[in-house]
Amino acid sequence: MIIPPSALTVLLGSLAEVSIGRLLINAILPGYILLAIYIGYVVIRCWMNPSLAPKYEFASVSLKEKIFSSLRDLLPLAIVIFVALGLMMLGVATPTEAAALACVVAFLLAAVYKNLNWKVVKISVLSSLQVTVMILTIIAASAAFSQVLAFSGASRGMLELVLGAAVSPFWILIIMLAIVILLGCFIEQVSIMMITLPIFMPIVKTLGLDPVWVCILILLCLSIGQLSPPFGLALFVMKATSPPEISMRDIFRAAIPYCFLDVIGVALVLAFPILGTWFKGS
Repeated sequence: MIIPPSALTVLLGSLAEVSIGRLLINAILPGYILLAIYIGYVVIRCWMNPSLAPKYEFASVSLKEKIFSSLRDLLPLAIVIFVALGLMMLGVATPTEAAALACVVAFLLAAVYKNLNWKVVKISVLSSLQVTVMILTIIAASAAFSQVLAFSGASRGMLELVLGAAVSPFWILIIMLAIVILLGCFIEQVSIMMITLPIFMPIVKTLGLDPVWVCILILLCLSIGQLSPPFGLALFVMKATSPPEISMRDIFRAAIPYCFLDVIGVALVLAFPILGTWFKGS
């Protein structure tokens, strides 16, 4: 949800009116830090209790086969990722241009692998159209909500309330992130962004906080919310795809450690803002 390419990150950047390129690239480091925390937790748990990951027999693969398989299966994906992100980081292309070039490269690779046909093109175009319509509809609804808040005076009243409170900007940010986590226990991420961003972003800009940094923190908190018992949506998705003998209680217990790991990730980005703002490009 955080590591690019992430449709949710693009949508959040559009709703928050921040640079999507900066947001995508700056999300890489926090995403991989969180991934490293997950890997460390799994390795330590399995080291303490080997029965959690029992050994299994597997066929031996030669080094030549491994290299060939990597070049065949992983290199094309790496090329697409480089075109989509690397060109933005190098300043060669804007996010829109990089995305278009990545699409062209993906089509060319599909042709090289002899998987490009009218059925694939039709499915790709229709899927892209569905996502585009969904995102534009969400942006339109969010813009309308922002206008209602502005014309009704709710935004101004909220700003005056926040600025008039004898609370440091850091604690105001903590309260906003806590609200995102709490809402994540009950509703899905897009709805949370539509409700909170039109209210939060004017406060963020008034307090002088980096909008990209705050947006990455919100992304991390959204991931906590969807894992938080008792109503995190990801928990019910996991239940629907798990074997019948796995109870909802088992899933709750398994998710709790990862919620704490996500909190550690949020704390690191809070304590060291450079982790979420290291890329200063456009």
